[in-house]
Amino acid sequence: MKVTQEDLAQRQVVLNIEVESEDLEPYLQRAHRQLAQRVNVPGFRKGKAPRHVVERLIGHENLLHEALHALVPDMADRAVTEQGLAVSAMPEVEIVETDPLVMLKATVPLAPEVELSDYRSLRIETAAVESDEGAVEEAIEQIRRESTPWEPVERPVQMEDLAVIDLTGSIEGEYVINQKDASYVVNEERFPAPGFGEALVGMQQSETREFTLTFPEGEDISERVAGKPCDFVVTLKDLKERQLPELDDEFAKGVGSGYNSLEALREFVGNQLRGNREREAQGNYEAEVVERVLQDSKVELPPLLIQREIDRLLEDMQESSSAGGQRQADVDSYVESLGKTQEEIRAELEPRALERLQRAAVLSEIADRENMDVSQEALDEEIAAMVQMAGTQGDQMRRFFEEPRNQDSVSRNLRTRLTIQRIAAIARGEEVDPERVESEEPPAAEAEEEGEPREEESQA
Repeated sequence: MKVTQEDLAQRQVVLNIEVESEDLEPYLQRAHRQLAQRVNVPGFRKGKAPRHVVERLIGHENLLHEALHALVPDMADRAVTEQGLAVSAMPEVEIVETDPLVMLKATVPLAPEVELSDYRSLRIETAAVESDEGAVEEAIEQIRRESTPWEPVERPVQMEDLAVIDLTGSIEGEYVINQKDASYVVNEERFPAPGFGEALVGMQQSETREFTLTFPEGEDISERVAGKPCDFVVTLKDLKERQLPELDDEFAKGVGSGYNSLEALREFVGNQLRGNREREAQGNYEAEVVERVLQDSKVELPPLLIQREIDRLLEDMQESSSAGGQRQADVDSYVESLGKTQEEIRAELEPRALERLQRAAVLSEIADRENMDVSQEALDEEIAAMVQMAGTQGDQMRRFFEEPRNQDSVSRNLRTRLTIQRIAAIARGEEVDPERVESEEPPAAEAEEEGEPREEESQA
């Protein structure tokens, strides 16, 4: 095999590969063995026909075509290795010539080039986490409501009642809502339309009311009904209320596994809410630090890597669209269902792909500089935590992580999370040992994305 290299702009090179006869021959032999198993050759059992017989029957071009399936990626990999190139994605290979020699052209995306900011000089103040007594009382009130059963009541409808209703809604004579025995908590929310809850107040058992309300306009409203008046017909079939208990020590003793007093319950709820606010503040702070580092760094990405990342985003969109319905047969069918051209969709996805790749490249470069190596012990602890969080699916999760590639994915995610924690500590003016930085809640296992690990936000 002979290889010549052409340097291109934007972190890509072209390798011109000339496959010599001694390199080609093993692939022709393999192609013969595969075709002999599939082709019926008169006078020979399956797989026993000599190569010259098979080749005479199907033609040399078909034999060569079969050989190229394995030869092309293998030769491209060999050429990349021989040239000592650090690649960021699989090369894009074109067959230039097959007669008299096999000539290949491999476009190779190199690893991104990163010019880091002076992230070690970055300092960002942390925001103080304030206590919120009002939030504690709201949470306890929510506990009181959720722990109180609904009881039948004989009176007109009031706010916060549970009404069982038959409901229809029509626009210009066409039903857009038709429900029987629907349970509806009467409130001032805008569902199904602004003013619906208020319109039910005062209804008596078995009463039917008719009223007209206008659906709002917005992203969450179907174009079919947005901004249009709807004629509602509602029949009240049953009504219930909650007889809320007094907020006292006896109430606290009945919550969950029980608390000694109402103050003990308040303390528990307050600690929970404070912990949630602290984790949220930490996540926001880390996101701000990463964003500042990204803004002040420069990343050059190969175009082919960007296109591969857009491919992945398209596949993810297709997967998500199938969650609530039938899966599209392929990406082209999915794009067609959106009513846009593939070029339009790819152009819309490009900024997101660039952001993901730039983030991954910068964090990877910082991880290398900070020597953020993940020990086997840390990896084992991370996997053990995931298995425990999986509950009844723990055994299945454990078997999943027996695969080395799945362990590698977790290791990369953990390395990224530790790197984010490290630069956040630097921005606070701290210096920490990365092996001692731990998250309180490890992220759910996710598949690795090309160009970027799918890390969760860390929780310090």
